[in-house]
Amino acid sequence: MNDKQLNDLFLRIAEELDISDTLFERAETSYQALGEYINNNCDCSVNLYTQGSFRLGTVIRPLSDEDEYDLDLASEVTNQSIITPKNLKNMIGDILRDSKRYSSKLEEKKRCWRIEYSDEAQFHMDITPAIPDKTATDSILVTNKKDDASYSFIVSNPKGYSDWFEKRKATTEIIRKAALFEAAGVEPVKTKNNKVKLPLQRAIQILKRHRDKMFEFNPENKPISIIITTLAAKAYNGEMGVYDAVKIILETMSTFISAEGGYYYIPNPSNPQENFADKWNSEPVKAEMFFDWLERAKKDIVIVTPTILDDYTVLEESLGETVIGRAVSKTTSITHDSNLPAIEYNSPVIKNALSVPHRQKPPFQLPKYKVLGIKAMVTINGNSYAYKNNGTPIPKNSGIDFSLIVSPKRLKGGYTVKWQVVNTGDEAQFADSLRGGFETEINSTKRHEDTQYRGTHYVQAFLLKRGKCIAMSTEFIVNIQ
Repeated sequence: MNDKQLNDLFLRIAEELDISDTLFERAETSYQALGEYINNNCDCSVNLYTQGSFRLGTVIRPLSDEDEYDLDLASEVTNQSIITPKNLKNMIGDILRDSKRYSSKLEEKKRCWRIEYSDEAQFHMDITPAIPDKTATDSILVTNKKDDASYSFIVSNPKGYSDWFEKRKATTEIIRKAALFEAAGVEPVKTKNNKVKLPLQRAIQILKRHRDKMFEFNPENKPISIIITTLAAKAYNGEMGVYDAVKIILETMSTFISAEGGYYYIPNPSNPQENFADKWNSEPVKAEMFFDWLERAKKDIVIVTPTILDDYTVLEESLGETVIGRAVSKTTSITHDSNLPAIEYNSPVIKNALSVPHRQKPPFQLPKYKVLGIKAMVTINGNSYAYKNNGTPIPKNSGIDFSLIVSPKRLKGGYTVKWQVVNTGDEAQFADSLRGGFETEINSTKRHEDTQYRGTHYVQAFLLKRGKCIAMSTEFIVNIQ
């Protein structure tokens, strides 16, 4: 794959990781209703707002329909200047318990109250009680229940972190345009709440999905999202392409981890006193798992992915078969130099050639997408040269040799190639040689033809294993004069 194809594919992959508009709107409606309920049933003033992946625009769909995603909320009580963390936690909890709608779904966690919605909703809400931290702008004090059942306040700053992330996600093009706006004294138009996601957000979505797949059966040791997000945002350097962003992040994110004297430190950019890697120091296995994941991601994405011709197995295993299948089917069909842009296939001459009645329909089910390429060599009077798809006309009585561009992995264990050769024009019709059926090559990716008839002709290849078509090429056009 070339750079354009990689960036196109990874953008499609990230788009497939988005939760549906229906789920997003359902979550948004639920949290707005919750905010209204709390404020209507509390003597205090409460500001309920999103934090975490929803606020940053990096939320991803669950691995399966049985899984759910979380919507993190801060419930900031703004007019209670003197209150203990235990009383604050219980105050919000009591309000939720008094509701017929929420009481049966309520569960206390260390820092938050969790509301488990129905399986159909496919999400839960974590509501973290908080009060303003008067010592720092935008900082809040959130409740924390310790192992001994006592309570304390912990400093947090979700708004400050969001502001930092907002600046980090700017692409080089956005930075350039912002400078032009500033110089002209014009304020740029802003998109609404992550409706348009930028490469950093897309890259983080892909990294989180890779993490989820790797730790599907070991979730307690998977690297936490805030660490991946923070390191990715620090490593991001304004790349415009999603694959380019993922690649530079994986190659450099470890340089932003401090590990002096065996003590790991990943500071919260909005509150350096908070160390996101705290648990790495008390539970070393979590640090080991992070670095194991990082090496696996580098191998799968940085090393293997650029070598892909038509076998997406590595990406299917590391990001999900359904996600990759949908993404590949939506990417541009130009996966090989031998493929033509769609505009050429739609030209009148080629369009007519592709729709001739003697072109037979394949007697097997076709694969989801066209991933094989074709190379061709023309030989005239002993001299050979490469022939491009829909190239300049070839003289009659020449030879042309086709070969498939295919990953060796797809050929292991034996295979069959069905070549469909379709001739057009008066000469081929007069000679009763329009063809249009399927001719078989067993355990060979090569095919020889002679150029006998003037016209626009084409070949198409179908790769079969155990009778099932697993890959196919686009039509390769051959012009003969």
